[in-house]
Amino acid sequence: MTESFHSIISNICQQTILTIPNKDDKFVVSCDASSCGVGSVLSVVREDGESPVAFNYYDFNIVYRPGQDNHVPDALSRQGWDP
Repeated sequence: MTESFHSIISNICQQTILTIPNKDDKFVVSCDASSCGVGSVLSVVREDGESPVAFNYYDFNIVYRPGQDNHVPDALSRQGWDP
């Protein structure tokens, strides 16, 4: 049990090194949602893989809005997307 505890503490206390982005880098946003919040990571793509630039977490409440009142998602869904 002591070994497991020290392993958890070590992992929690490790400092994540954030990358300083360059305007020419390709950026990637990764996100995940649960019933209590949304987490996201902004990363840059480099030759050695993706490196984190910033982390974010949002706590939220779900509020229903009828289609005619929900303008932003409706506008986004109508825009073309070319990856």
